[in-house]
Order: sequence, then C-alpha cells, then structure tokens
Amino acid sequence: NGHHGFETLACQPGGEGHRVLLGDTNVKVPAGEALLKFHQAGTFAHRRGDAHQAFVLRGHVAQPLTKHLGKGGFGRHHRLEQAYGLVEFEQRFPARYFDVGIAEQHAVTFAAGLACEGLKPVVAIYSTFLQRAYDQLIHDVAIQNLPVVFALDRAGLVGADGATHAGAYDIAFLRCIPNMAVACPADENECRGLLSSAFEQNHPVAVRYPRGAGVGAAMQSGLEALPYGKGEVRRQAQGANKRIAILAFGTLLYPALAAAEKLNATVVNMRWAKPLDLELLLKLAAEHESLVTVEDAAVMGGAGSAVMEALHAAGVQKPVLQLGLPDNFIEHGDPAKLMALQGLDAAGISAAIAKRFPLQPEQVRPALKAVA
Repeated sequence: NGHHGFETLACQPGGEGHRVLLGDTNVKVPAGEALLKFHQAGTFAHRRGDAHQAFVLRGHVAQPLTKHLGKGGFGRHHRLEQAYGLVEFEQRFPARYFDVGIAEQHAVTFAAGLACEGLKPVVAIYSTFLQRAYDQLIHDVAIQNLPVVFALDRAGLVGADGATHAGAYDIAFLRCIPNMAVACPADENECRGLLSSAFEQNHPVAVRYPRGAGVGAAMQSGLEALPYGKGEVRRQAQGANKRIAILAFGTLLYPALAAAEKLNATVVNMRWAKPLDLELLLKLAAEHESLVTVEDAAVMGGAGSAVMEALHAAGVQKPVLQLGLPDNFIEHGDPAKLMALQGLDAAGISAAIAKRFPLQPEQVRPALKAVA
C-alpha cells in the first residue's frame, strides 16, 4: 500500500553469539522533510499546514535491545528510527545499523540467514506487516528453530491507523507454528523484561506490544529477564468460595484488575500465550468455578482458545468465557473508545462476566436493614 518498511542490523562477535536486530516501520509519502512528523501525525492544523506529533512510547523497547545488542546490531527504516526509539542506537552503533528497504519477506529470511551463521537477530516489525512474511517465518525461521526475536509493534487495535494496521491476528497465527513462543507484556516495564527473556532463548520468540504510551508502570532500573513461560497471580479472590479467575494476556490486565474489584475475582497476568503456564492454569481451574480469558487480539484462535485446548488435553471440564476482539474488522477511532465498544474496558469485562456467570440466589448477600 506504499507506506510501510523494514530494517535490519548487523553485529559483531561477542559472548555466546553475535547479536542483530531487524525492524519494520511505516512510511507515508509525500511528507518530505517532516517524514516522521507527518507519518505519525496527530491533529492537523490546516491553516499552518502542520501536524501535531502523535505521542509514541518507544524508548522502553529500544533500551533492552540496545543492551542485548550492544555486541551486535539494530536496524531502522527510511529515517523513521524515532518511531522505534532507534536514534540513540544508530548514533552509538552506526556500523551495525542497516536498512533493507520495505521487503518484509527479505527481512525475515535475512534474519534467518544471520541466525544460521551464529548471529542473534531481532526483527522489529509491525504485527500486521509480519503477516506479509508468514511463509518466510515458517520455512526459514521456525523449521530450522532459529533464535530470532520478533518485536511486534502495533499489537491489538491501533486507533488512528485503522483496520489495515491492527495487530489483531498475531497470537492466532503465531501460536500454531512449531518452535515459536509468544509473549504478551502487560505494560512497559514487563515489555523490557520479556524482551530480555526472548533474547535469552535459543528458538524463535515474538513479543507483542501496542501502539502508544504505556500505563505509567514503575520502571525497574535493571533489565532482568522474566521467567520463561510463567505467569503470576496479581489478585486473589477474597473468601473461601472462589467463583471466577480472570486470565489476562497483555495490556488488558489493568481493566481486568478493575473489573475484578467489583466481582471479587482472581486475576492472573499470564504473560505468555505460548507456552502457557500449564501448572498455574490447572491450579486455577481446580480452585475456581469458572475461568475468563481476556486478550486484545482476535478471540478466534487466540490465547483463550489456547487455554481451552490445554484444559481439554488435561481432561479438565470447566466453564470458560473468552473475551477479545470479535470476528469483524474494526475501523479508525480513539483506542479507548474502540476498546469500550468491543466490551474490553473494565465496565465491559465486568458486564460480560456478570451476564455469563450470574450470582445464584444463595450467593447473594442479604441487604442490611436500616435500624431506626
């Protein structure tokens, strides 16, 4: 469609292998000298012919990659390095910074070739554009089980970019590929940790994160990796009767936590769509009456489907409500409003759970009577 791109990096020897990163961004023509400003524009001041820059948080992604690729390389595309927070990296490591143009297929195969030679590439690419390199992802990376990290920007709904750029399908199309792992950070701090985790693995791993600013999570000073394939319980239901456990994949952890306060539900930050934390999942199933999965991705074939498949394989029968993006294309709009329209804000999640798993009469506490 004439406005996307792809990048790559070179690297030098070091440690257990050479490190490299590839990246993909979008290009909008004709923005001329203000390419980045017009590519990711906010509101437009037509009298001045100027565009306000849309705020995009990229430093928290670039920092861990700069650390791990300090003995390797990173990449950019068509002067849009600011979109990925790569300006500092380009300045510090210019010899490891290569542009391979707008060819996603070539970029993924190039990464596979680097990995075959002992390098450790990282491909930074929009989720929606990785779809264009699906054949190369399977044939050139996954079949050879090569240690390529995919940093998937624009996961979930992208608001102003619309349906063409929505990263709605990555969990579904990635988790079915053998050797592939998929991480879903809940916030900017976890994104750093999971990128570090991904880089430690010796097989392909994708880390998906949304467009825009984070939730404002406190940032740890280090870049320690989070446990591979493990989730964490973020809220425990109060009381002996634990009705509902909400399994959150990615940024919907925070609206799930808000909904859980009203529902008195357990909330789990699953972190990984593949591999699932099976031990934690089976424990939750044993302790709760019902499970709910929430994800900012297509509900068909997504993380919720993975949970149901795992329960079925383990011979566990448990009611499961899957919440995620519906089976239709979602157009442009304010991201928060779009999520609310899909029932994926705190109010929508709470309402969907209450409708599917209503309190039984014996579970409703009697109202207190006023004493005169």
